[in-house]
Amino acid sequence: MLPSPGNGARSISTAGKEPAKTTGPPLDNLALLQMSAPAVGSVRGKVPLKPGRSLLDWMRLGKSGKDLAGTNGKLLRVTTEELARHCKEDDAWMVLNGRVYNVTPYMEYHPGGVPELMKGAGIDGTLLFNEVHRWVNYESMLEKCLVGKYIPSIVKTEKSNSIDNLKTKASADGISSPSYSWSQTETTVTVLLLSAGSEAVEQEQVVVDHSNRSFVLRLLIDDYVFRVELELADDISKYSVSANALTGKIEVVLTKEVPGKMWLSLERDGNKNILQKKRIDEDVEFRKFSVTSITSVTHDTKLLCLELPLGMHMIVPVGCHVFVSDTISGELVTRSFTAVPPSLSLEKPDEPLTYGRYLHLMIKIYPDGLLTPSIGNLKPGDTLDVSTTYSGNFRLSVLKDIRRLILYAAGTGFTPMASLLHHCLIKPNRTVRDVVLIFFNKQTRDILWKEQLDQLSSSVSGFSVHYVLSEPPSDWTGLTGRIRKELLEELSPKPADEEKVLLCVCGPTQFTQKVLKFAGELGYSDEQMFAFTG
Repeated sequence: MLPSPGNGARSISTAGKEPAKTTGPPLDNLALLQMSAPAVGSVRGKVPLKPGRSLLDWMRLGKSGKDLAGTNGKLLRVTTEELARHCKEDDAWMVLNGRVYNVTPYMEYHPGGVPELMKGAGIDGTLLFNEVHRWVNYESMLEKCLVGKYIPSIVKTEKSNSIDNLKTKASADGISSPSYSWSQTETTVTVLLLSAGSEAVEQEQVVVDHSNRSFVLRLLIDDYVFRVELELADDISKYSVSANALTGKIEVVLTKEVPGKMWLSLERDGNKNILQKKRIDEDVEFRKFSVTSITSVTHDTKLLCLELPLGMHMIVPVGCHVFVSDTISGELVTRSFTAVPPSLSLEKPDEPLTYGRYLHLMIKIYPDGLLTPSIGNLKPGDTLDVSTTYSGNFRLSVLKDIRRLILYAAGTGFTPMASLLHHCLIKPNRTVRDVVLIFFNKQTRDILWKEQLDQLSSSVSGFSVHYVLSEPPSDWTGLTGRIRKELLEELSPKPADEEKVLLCVCGPTQFTQKVLKFAGELGYSDEQMFAFTG
């Protein structure tokens, strides 16, 4: 498979940064892919490369203009059958997270050797890739090798004549469909959802899109998405989505357009269509979100408040991201950005009625970036194309029984940490006893939400923040420099035996690698580390 910095920590791909315009893959990402730093958790073997097959040689090849994808510049839609034909060393295609890459040109540049890379040839190699190094930014490395989009087979469940009689069914993959039921009063219709697993479904797992009588409900369970498309039997004026703590179910309450009129069925034709897919195989759809406000966070970073389209409900979970798209100079450009809470202020509690209706993104504007300059020019009232789903595999369940949470962030790597801080410190029913944030930046002016962090530190027991500057002012009395093992030893020493601790890290790739490496050397296990990377 592709080369890996070799850590076994759980990880998630997310992004809040945009690289500058280049004609080839960014050096930092490629350098990480071929560097030989000690691994955390495991060590991957390397093989000698032929002369002319170094990192710089691969970069030059990417800039040469050669058609590495072999498609004459076209993006193809590749079926499972077509993918399987490209399984030879001199003709190897591989799927990674729904995209097909021609890895043939990379064979001789692969530090892990040809046999390792051939394990994913002609198949969906996502799981193999994730087992070893899912946090590596392969998208930059294989940018010029992109063949197109993977179109896998779709698993459909049987149709049922009535939603009342829908039973929990196991697919060929062993993933069970959720169960549904519905009831009504004179003014409302309530749809109840319950997953087939032992854990209750959370509100964040439900995405709803309603227009006229079309009602599309997407339920995200682990790595799968269940899409329920309904043509309602009658009109509704509005709906709401809530989690019922007593029943462990999701309640979707539809308000009837005509009160007192009893529905004979939930759907007009008495049928439904339930599609089950792996989330990585699902098409990413975009809708126009309205910009309601733009706030300057620092000299180069803005906080955007976006209102979801009318009829849509989506709550982006902690640590997850959405995709933003725009056409720049005739080309479609897409980037991912991590959702953040509206603030970390104790004086501005969340308004529950806004849950699922607004999305907040903290975006650094890169003057020479592809997408962020146009975002920086947005004004309230403008629109932005945003995905109607989110991505990411951080689960709040990993915080269960955790008593000490350690967060290492650099620059805009702060964004997933902001959501974690909001969940652990501001939301009710706090369970994590001690939380510490170690925040790396160049200068004081680069620190995101510094005033709010200072207020939290002085007001919330058990929370502390440490700022580390690489270009400190002359009067700076805090920590200075870059990430180093001595700093981890001081601020996050070796965990005690049986201690319930979790160390999370997000920032530039090499920063993340070093934190995981040093933490592993200090005695943190893979289960005690989680990397948000992009």
